[in-house]
Amino acid sequence: MFDRLLLLEDDPVTQVKMRNVLQQYVSTVSGLIIVGSMKEAEAYKDIVDFAIVDLGLPDVSSPTETANIVAQWPCPVMVMSANDDLRVATLCGTLGMKFVPKGETMQTLHLVMANQFGLHERVRECTGELDKVLAAWMD
Repeated sequence: MFDRLLLLEDDPVTQVKMRNVLQQYVSTVSGLIIVGSMKEAEAYKDIVDFAIVDLGLPDVSSPTETANIVAQWPCPVMVMSANDDLRVATLCGTLGMKFVPKGETMQTLHLVMANQFGLHERVRECTGELDKVLAAWMD
């Protein structure tokens, strides 16, 4: 379990969907920190164990700028975006972050968290795709 997990997402509907998934991976309800802007997120970057960040934010000029900012954070970062352009994924990889297209975010979150907490066998029963997805995630 994470003590503190940060979700940086500006869309309220996506925030609710992701809250439902992420709450099971934090040790307390207050351990899940959800913010909608980079300005808000900057206040938490040094105290969280893991961050999930949307690249398209209203207070940042471009996805590239967002990626460059969060690449400097001290915690591991998973980046998501509705823009699944290969250039975005390549940029994130170059900066040492994992990239997940938003359409695959929920499934990937379950699989990544399962890997994080050693739940391989339970998840493998649910999907035969676990090894392929985890191998792609770990590359």
